[in-house]
Amino acid sequence: MKSPFANSDIHAYLDGELSALETQLFEKELAQNPELAEELNQLRANKQKIVNFYRQITPPTPKFIENKRPIMQGQKTSLVASLLLGVIIGLGGFMFIEQLNSNSNIEQIAQVPSHNFVVHLDSKDPVKMQKTLLETQYLLSSHPAAEVEIVANYHGIQLFDARSESSEDIQKMLAQYNNLRLVACQNALERAKTEGREIQLMQGVKSDTAAIDEVVDKMKQGWAYIKI
Repeated sequence: MKSPFANSDIHAYLDGELSALETQLFEKELAQNPELAEELNQLRANKQKIVNFYRQITPPTPKFIENKRPIMQGQKTSLVASLLLGVIIGLGGFMFIEQLNSNSNIEQIAQVPSHNFVVHLDSKDPVKMQKTLLETQYLLSSHPAAEVEIVANYHGIQLFDARSESSEDIQKMLAQYNNLRLVACQNALERAKTEGREIQLMQGVKSDTAAIDEVVDKMKQGWAYIKI
């Protein structure tokens, strides 16, 4: 049974951000829609997976890009809350790169020591897709010894569609850099197919793992994380 609720609504429900009326409508649909219930349970399981992983480590003082304001305790709590909802903003014990805001400049990344990078995209917003490619290009050119991986989930997997406007640019980057890897979330691909918007993956894209598993694995290995 196709749900009238979008994935963002499910996240909002888990985060307690729906209004009282919206919550009632969601729970009514939940009671009669096993597919929606299954998706909700999967998101909860992913959240718990991150919780369990986070509890295993003792967070040191995070290292931030120069000129960034230190994060206060309340802000740390908010970041962890976002992390647990599947949008991984950072994990203590690993290098954390804040999402560049409107006052930031991409050259700030150059201040980070040579490192491996995982770039995470979960949106089909053309601006964010373009930013993903620009930042990836900059990382590859400024850190030639580093491995760079773009991980896309939710609607972000459209970046890797062979029919997308960015397809040719991505193929050129793959041909130019042998240290670039592309990963499309297996769960997001299956969901897109179920919803009738199947993605025609371009060559060179790995698609046999969930995005959350891929990102956690890379961060456990010490990779820097960049959320677009």
